[in-house]
Amino acid sequence: MQVRTAAGVTFKSVLAFLLHTLSFCSPISVNLTPDRILAKASYPEGPLVVGEYIYFVEYAKNAIKRVSLDPAVTAAQAWEYVRPGCGPSGLAQLPDGSLLVACYDENSLLQLRPKAEAEKSEILRVLSSALESGVERALHGPNDLAVRLSDSRVFFTASGAFDREAPSIGKLYQFGLSGPEVIAEGLHYANGVAVSPDGQRLYVGEHLSRRILFAALDQPRITLREFVNLEDEAVRRLLPRPGHNEPAEQAYLGPDGMAVAPDGYLFVAIFGGGTILVFDPKGSPVAAFGLEFPDVTNLELACQEGHWKSCKMYVTEVGDAWRAPYSGRVVMYDLARLL
Repeated sequence: MQVRTAAGVTFKSVLAFLLHTLSFCSPISVNLTPDRILAKASYPEGPLVVGEYIYFVEYAKNAIKRVSLDPAVTAAQAWEYVRPGCGPSGLAQLPDGSLLVACYDENSLLQLRPKAEAEKSEILRVLSSALESGVERALHGPNDLAVRLSDSRVFFTASGAFDREAPSIGKLYQFGLSGPEVIAEGLHYANGVAVSPDGQRLYVGEHLSRRILFAALDQPRITLREFVNLEDEAVRRLLPRPGHNEPAEQAYLGPDGMAVAPDGYLFVAIFGGGTILVFDPKGSPVAAFGLEFPDVTNLELACQEGHWKSCKMYVTEVGDAWRAPYSGRVVMYDLARLL
């Protein structure tokens, strides 16, 4: 039986239209294979696209590397700078072209001016403390960095211990006139950090609480609020089974590095989940991209148009971040081709 409305439209056709509309509202969930493998690396992190090159760090080898995005250029021509004991975990480029490196193991930030011959690269400064309530205090595990392009303001996280039983001592910093200063604390392993392209929003991952926090940067005071909780049902159903079989390792699934598309959509690397999640500016999940490696550490976006689906994702991922040799890779996924 068909029920006809006053306008002559059947109930069946209305239902079909509603289902069709809802299908567009459902998050995209798809497994991806890389368009290109740019480099193989030992625990890679911190991808940073600069012109025709991509920089990244190899945490397990204390190395900062650069490879060409041109497939005709061989890996043998890669640039590499090694700082023993650094344990690099994040990168950012400053306006003068120098690199700011988060040395997680060394508990410091390293400002480096790359030279064509890596061994001649110039160390401009090493920062190992920050101002907190007028007192200089040591950094504890600097992890990730982000730069607001409009005023070159630098934000970075210092994580604390990667231990679910450890106290929540993670912090968020910014560079003030007198150097680094803390702007938020008490975070349960502060990890990835990102600034929206319009410079209006700051995002921070609280890894061990499985939360993503945000703050408006157009306010006189930076106040972090919850943006997404990975325990929410709408998000949990997009996450696959944890990428590790050991329960002790499964407990460390959480948000790692992040990047923001020109239209404000937030991409989040899920460490231990082999997934990149995408959220709209209101915090609703719109996509889940399943990757081949379980420990996704970070990503960088290069977008041809304003829409998030036009982006290329440059991703650092590790096959097993818990065991040597920490085999990983730097890969590219072209969403414009895939979606």
